[in-house]
Amino acid sequence: MKSIRVILIALIAFAAIAAIILLRRSSSSDYDLKIPAGTALSKIILQSHNGRVVLEEKKGYWYLNGREEARKTAIDLLLAVIEDMEPKSPVSEGTVDLLKNKLAGSPVSVKIFSGNRQLRSFTVSHYNDVSYGSIFRKKRTALLFYLPGYDLDAGSVFIADKKYWRPFTIFKLMPSEIKGLSVNYPSDADKSFSILNDKGRVSMGDIISFDTVSVKRYLSYFVNVPFESINTSLRPAEVNNITSSTPFVSISVTSIGGDIHVLKGWKRSSDDKNGGTPDTDRLWGQLDNGNLFVMRYFDIDPLLKKRSYFQKTK
Repeated sequence: MKSIRVILIALIAFAAIAAIILLRRSSSSDYDLKIPAGTALSKIILQSHNGRVVLEEKKGYWYLNGREEARKTAIDLLLAVIEDMEPKSPVSEGTVDLLKNKLAGSPVSVKIFSGNRQLRSFTVSHYNDVSYGSIFRKKRTALLFYLPGYDLDAGSVFIADKKYWRPFTIFKLMPSEIKGLSVNYPSDADKSFSILNDKGRVSMGDIISFDTVSVKRYLSYFVNVPFESINTSLRPAEVNNITSSTPFVSISVTSIGGDIHVLKGWKRSSDDKNGGTPDTDRLWGQLDNGNLFVMRYFDIDPLLKKRSYFQKTK
């Protein structure tokens, strides 16, 4: 019995030492994924089975797929994670196999460049599991990473979806770029209105007497209208229930170039489910029948004017 106990203790000690050695090896320069602070990065490629995102730095600005400027707050967070993330612990292949049924989407391949030199190459797998979150892998080694001082899953910023990297913008039009618009409240049509803008000369259809200053001020509200997030956390059936219902408001804007963009808004509940306590801070939004997103009343309220706002009082 004594010899068996000695063997068991030796095996436990050996396993502990092996884990420490593995973690140390994973933390060495051969597998240190984070980028030293101050390193000038030129390009980051994020690719999965569902999409490919190329983020490139040009003269201090980051661009998405070489065409449009990337969302600054998302880029700043990504760069901070790349510089600050630290290895937490190794993950055994047995654990990775057990987590396969909790895999959220396909793994994301990450390549980081400075100039023409590739500095890092690894993959990130996202899991619906609070204990693991994201698992990083380079070659045959799997690791968990963390951000010192932050309660954030280090892998959550590696997203190969171009919608995430675009600025969260609904409308970005100068008054001179707007040819016309209409705001409709389906449940209260008497509050709906329309505006025509002919090179600064405005009209409101059947509203003969209106405040021109109020109309021109209203057009200026479309210069920058953001939304809060695209992650609604709703299942497809729940999204369909919302988008197939009558919206609270529908705003259609026609540019001088003839492009028409339609924003629909639905009231929501604070628990993200229909039928709960009304959410007085946020509502659902959809632009041009695209993905559902979350808008704040703080951002969208200037557009939610009623017909009476423009009418002159006698």
